Amino acid sequence: MILGKKVSDRIVSDIVLTLILAAMLGLAFNVPPFSAIAQETCGSRHDKGLEISFFNSSSEAFTALKFGEIDFMQWSLTYEQYQYVVVDPTLVLASSHGGVMFQFDLNNNYTIADYPGVRSPINELTFRQALAHMVDKDWIINEVLKGFWGERIDAPIGAAIMGYANQSVIGGHYPYPYNLARAAELLDICFADTDEDGIRNYPAGWPGREDGSNLDPIKFCIRSDHGLRLEAGRALADNIRALSIPLNQIEADAYVLFPIVLNDRNYHIYTGGCCSGAFLPTYLHGLFHSSNWFEGGFNCVTGMNSSNLPNYPYLDVVLEDVRYATDMEDFKAAVKKATGLLVADYCVNIPLWGSKYWQAY
Repeated sequence: MILGKKVSDRIVSDIVLTLILAAMLGLAFNVPPFSAIAQETCGSRHDKGLEISFFNSSSEAFTALKFGEIDFMQWSLTYEQYQYVVVDPTLVLASSHGGVMFQFDLNNNYTIADYPGVRSPINELTFRQALAHMVDKDWIINEVLKGFWGERIDAPIGAAIMGYANQSVIGGHYPYPYNLARAAELLDICFADTDEDGIRNYPAGWPGREDGSNLDPIKFCIRSDHGLRLEAGRALADNIRALSIPLNQIEADAYVLFPIVLNDRNYHIYTGGCCSGAFLPTYLHGLFHSSNWFEGGFNCVTGMNSSNLPNYPYLDVVLEDVRYATDMEDFKAAVKKATGLLVADYCVNIPLWGSKYWQAY
């Protein structure tokens, strides 16, 4: 059920209060679609200060908005509606951050089940950094998201509260700008094509592939049921192949990929998404602390080392400071330290964008 509003020049607090009361009345008395609830306004230019109309769909509400029957609607615009509003001089756009952030999850674990006993290339920092340089974030924001569905993020912090992040790793300071030449340089440090057959090799003595054979295919799980992640994932897959890395590209919906990624951790790269909300980034502990690395746990990236101990024990310490901080200053300092470690020191994943919503009035 979509809400549309007709507003007089009352203050915002009155509007919010009326919306709450109207919603309560609608639930209590089962108000049908298209009915209207009016709040009397003393001293207003109008007899009614606020009218709330109910619609069956956002398209019906938007039609009413276009023809001036309502002043704003309690629903986000579709991209097509957004395009209409951009050129309509009678309507004004407003945006707000959503509560979801999207990223390329990188499985930092020492190995994965598909290649038992073989150290994963993604366990190597330079390989992860090379992957980060393969991601053209600006292209994703401008071409895939059309500047509409999301806002770039360079740290695993919700877009609405990016001010909490370590400023040395975001914006113009992000350490992995899109640069395929730099990605190739990093890969050549450990994974050069030593036999010149067009496929990069493990270095000699690599655990499980001591003979320096060709890289095993990187297992890249791409969500096919979310078009934005599908396009972004395919672009990264193309760049991975272009740099002579073999790839096992699996495009499937959440029902297929969740057991592989979240339960079995049997993947290398995943087009991930998680709820960050608009709250303090205490969720960093849940997403990256080693205590949450278990089947079905929130942490599916940091992983364990060859001794089955946490890859990043110091990160655990800092994340505990995030979770158990006793005042805001200590909390902010811990978050900044944690985000610096996650991005610059360990490159545990590749943050992409935070969700964004548009309204019109």
